[in-house]
Amino acid sequence: MMLYVESKAFPKKTFIILCKLTDTIARARAQMLHILWELGRDDHQFRFRYRGQYLRDAYTFEDYEIPENAVVKMVPMAKRQESFVDLRRMDQQEDLGQGTSDEVINALNDEIKIFVTREKLLSAQQAFLWLWALATMLSFITYYFYSGFWNAIAVYFFFKYCPTFTRTGGFVGRASQYHGRYMIVYGITSLACLAPSIVFLCLLLPPMISQGCGAYIGACTHWKLWSVIFYGCFTLVLFLQTCLIPFIIYNFRFKTGDYVEKYLVKTRDVEKVLFSARNGKIKEKRNAAFELASFAACSDDNKHKIVGQGGMEVLSNLSLCRDEATQEYAAEALAELLTLPEIQVQFVEIGGIKTLCALLHGRTDKIIYEAATALFYLVSDNDDNKMLIVEDTGLDDLAHASMKDNIKTARVLAGIFLELASYDADLRSIIASRNVVAVALVHLCQLPDSETQQLSLQALELVAIESPESVVTQEQLLHHLVAMPRLTEDERLHLLSGKIMLYFAESEEACSELIGMTNLTDTLLQFAQSNEPILQTVVSKIILAILENRRIARRIPFLGLDKIIMYLQNNSADRHVYDNADTALNLLTIYSSEVKMGSSLSIKSTDKPGQSGF
Repeated sequence: MMLYVESKAFPKKTFIILCKLTDTIARARAQMLHILWELGRDDHQFRFRYRGQYLRDAYTFEDYEIPENAVVKMVPMAKRQESFVDLRRMDQQEDLGQGTSDEVINALNDEIKIFVTREKLLSAQQAFLWLWALATMLSFITYYFYSGFWNAIAVYFFFKYCPTFTRTGGFVGRASQYHGRYMIVYGITSLACLAPSIVFLCLLLPPMISQGCGAYIGACTHWKLWSVIFYGCFTLVLFLQTCLIPFIIYNFRFKTGDYVEKYLVKTRDVEKVLFSARNGKIKEKRNAAFELASFAACSDDNKHKIVGQGGMEVLSNLSLCRDEATQEYAAEALAELLTLPEIQVQFVEIGGIKTLCALLHGRTDKIIYEAATALFYLVSDNDDNKMLIVEDTGLDDLAHASMKDNIKTARVLAGIFLELASYDADLRSIIASRNVVAVALVHLCQLPDSETQQLSLQALELVAIESPESVVTQEQLLHHLVAMPRLTEDERLHLLSGKIMLYFAESEEACSELIGMTNLTDTLLQFAQSNEPILQTVVSKIILAILENRRIARRIPFLGLDKIIMYLQNNSADRHVYDNADTALNLLTIYSSEVKMGSSLSIKSTDKPGQSGF
């Protein structure tokens, strides 16, 4: 399959990579390293990204379902060209260090030597082929001239399908995909032509030796003497090229990435990587963080190896360094490690939660996302970690990160808030006491992602159970809840919106704001028309709570709630909904009568004699 590689670092170039579905990403990166070596940029650090997802070296194109002719982005590991802002603030004389590890560089050089040798071997083979062609033409003026016919056929065939090779372009030619078979056929044919050449030489040479060739007569004619010289040289040429073919076939066994791949998929010694992470220069630390992230993603055993060598402390330090790219890869590595509960315990013991909370203030969405992912693993796998996150400024850090508009991060943060709110009443009380959490959840539920909305609304519902005041004081939330039917057709979100609106209806002050909403009646009617009995029950309770609020009794008859009540009575199969609707209808009738009575009394009072002023 063919892939196109684009990069902002090379805006005027589009690179082409040939690979298979079963090839690893590391092998494709190895091909890219060869291309960069030709451009003099083999120290350029990069990753591959496809449709917003970074590709890990250990996985294959088939794992990522990447089709043929896909466009893959080559993303520099540095946030900007090596003169990015953070480095400008550093000492201008500071050495950035080596961008690629020694093992990868050595492997790359070894592969380059192999391909340089391949070029030389194929050039020698083509030189022999030209000599063969010349010999074929000369063979027609020898004693055994008919040998030129089969040699001509062989030479024509080999010239027509002869492959050529360059380090940058690879194999080209008609037989480029079958270069191995071509060389096997070439070697067999060369050997087959060598045999008659030797036979002809043996037939001509002994008579000449026995005769002595004192004169050009008999077996020593000029023609036969020329034939002996020709077949002697031709035999030598065929012999040498036949001996060359096994070396070429052996060289063909090596492909781009055979050496580099094993280092890119992190078979390196973890100790060496950690040593670079501790003591290396900026680019070396960045590369070490990237390697540790990829190494941890390969298997659980690798995770334990990293932790066993003290890698967690190293990654925590790297995640707080000044280089944004290093921060990203270190945070990614930590998130990979924390997928295992046994590692989570050790991480918490070294104060890792504070590190992750600090990363929630990171300068890039990637850092915040990885930190949020790591925190989600901690709160979902161990209840003890929930209280540790809430302590100090954990809630403030989560709320700060929630104000970003990155959907992936927002979804994870909403899940964290839901995990915290669903733990126990004490934790919910702490959450409810912090207005920043409610503000953050309101912001999350307004994002254009149904899963984020669902998680954040569920968290708000749990907070409202413990402290309704902390939720009903959020004016933006009420507007969003009333507008929910026009924003989505998801009945799960409708149900959650209805449940939270019920808390507004049950609060005397918030209820006044609720009935003041322009589209309230339309929203409740659309909720009532749902096929979900629970949502119809919630609607009936909202209407009943509004009607039971005596402070707004005069405004109730003008809300148009009678249409909704009648619809629930006529269409609901739930007995509880019917009873609520019946009670609401009775209350509505009473309020309507009181309003009419109050209006008639006011009219009579204005018509009393002697009150006209005359």
